[in-house]
Amino acid sequence: MEDDDVEEDPIIADDFTASIVNEKREVIIDGKVVRYTEFGTWVYHDYFTDRVEQFLLSTTPEEIDAIYASHDFEEDPFYELEPGIFLFGNPENGEDEVDMELKTPKRV
Repeated sequence: MEDDDVEEDPIIADDFTASIVNEKREVIIDGKVVRYTEFGTWVYHDYFTDRVEQFLLSTTPEEIDAIYASHDFEEDPFYELEPGIFLFGNPENGEDEVDMELKTPKRV
């Protein structure tokens, strides 16, 4: 029996994931954020949240399309949009298993 009160999420197709994210489509674990956006999955530490909000407002679909077209997500599943803010590759790009380990910038 279907529940007519439940709306499908236009970004998150997986019912389990949709059930565990907050209102911003985020899962936050130990200060690390995985956020599902119209541009793909973004991964960052929670202290970058304000910058991510600004970034999401100024990012265009064309910019994200150019990243997906030019970056080899099979070789490196993360693209660093800015230091500490990563775009995670789409697991539908032919990868059987996806590693969601958060990369962190190296300190010099």
